[in-house]
Amino acid sequence: MIRSRGVLVTLGTAAGLIALAVALHPMVAGATPRSVTDAVQPAAEAAPNGLDDPALVGIAAIAGAGVEIRHVMKVAGPDPVVSVGPSPSASASASASTTPPPRRASSVAGIVAAWHSGAAGDAASDGSFGSWRGESLQVVGSWSDGAAEEQRDVTSLDKYRDYNGDVDIALGGLVKGETYAQAASGAFTDRWTQAIRNVKAKRAGRSGTTYVRIFHEMTGDWFDWKVNSGNVGDFKTSWRLFHDILAREYPQA
Repeated sequence: MIRSRGVLVTLGTAAGLIALAVALHPMVAGATPRSVTDAVQPAAEAAPNGLDDPALVGIAAIAGAGVEIRHVMKVAGPDPVVSVGPSPSASASASASTTPPPRRASSVAGIVAAWHSGAAGDAASDGSFGSWRGESLQVVGSWSDGAAEEQRDVTSLDKYRDYNGDVDIALGGLVKGETYAQAASGAFTDRWTQAIRNVKAKRAGRSGTTYVRIFHEMTGDWFDWKVNSGNVGDFKTSWRLFHDILAREYPQA
């Protein structure tokens, strides 16, 4: 993700990053033509594995895309500098069960923010991503947003039973055929209540903060719980209903 003056761009693969950076060139009036390769090459020369290292390609591509995005936004400041060192030793200890390192805090214009660094997926739960980067994860993400039983049982948290850091769990809230009108009337409170109780039980004894998200990405049209002008009122009622359940059952979250 690249943030520039309030603009957040989420990018996937290195190939996607390169494509974005190159595509932005025609949009940059008066900018000196350059490609992501310009950002990749200096870093590649300093790295032992050169461009054979996919992580290096990804990092350098992010830097290149950052250059182009900043030109488009006309944000002042130097080009981003990428420094890539040797890959962490395979013996680095950073398993998912270890206590995460302290959060990085920064202050901008008097506003203090803590940076939680982490990931999601199997490489996060088994500790291999933390070992690869040489530092334990501070936060992990998980989703139980499929069938009603999956949402109720919150099965995605099972792999993080021994993880002490922060956990973000996204619950769908609705399944195919269900509506916000039904939810607002209390039709799913039993399932939601059990889901929260399961989240609490699976996080028992853990020191990290648990973040619970209901109806995630509700402004898109790709989930069964999408919100539109016709159901936004019932969505608000449903959200408040879920919030009250969470506050009652698991106020620590």
